[in-house]
Parts: sequence; structure tokens; C-alpha cells
Amino acid sequence: MAPTRLRMRIRCAVCDKPVDEWTMWENPADMSRGIKVRCHGEEDSMKMTWGFLADLTPDERRRLEQSEGVAFATKRLPRPTACKAEG
Repeated sequence: MAPTRLRMRIRCAVCDKPVDEWTMWENPADMSRGIKVRCHGEEDSMKMTWGFLADLTPDERRRLEQSEGVAFATKRLPRPTACKAEG
């Protein structure tokens, strides 16, 4: 799969600003595309398989390429609390 030129828009969930820098690469060994971002001295990364990308309809692919990504989102989520049995 040939690399695609994308105008990436990735926002940091921690500081609510565009990330400082991002890198995208293709990995033929596991047939995936990786994205790594850096912001406020930390790194976050994700991977999409080529199969996932190939299964997208043209409209889904266009929406993916035009949407804004969010990095470090798990840092903003509240920690899970233990469930207490009612009774």
C-alpha cells in the first residue's frame, strides 16, 4: 500500500492544542500504518491495519482523512471505580 499524503490534524486531549509534532509510517512486516505524536514532552501512538483501511468505503475514508484526531485521550478519562453491590 503506497503512503498517502495527509494533512493531519491531531489535537492533544491534555492541553487542548494541536500536537507539537507527528510522524506516520508504513510497516510492511505487519501490514499496518503507524502514527506517533509528541506533545508536552510525552509520546502517544496508534496503529491501523491495512485491512481496516482497505475495508473503508470512499466516504468513510474521506471522513477519516478530514477529521481531527485526538491524542492522549486516555489521560483525560476518569479512573474506573469498583462496582459496589447494591442491597
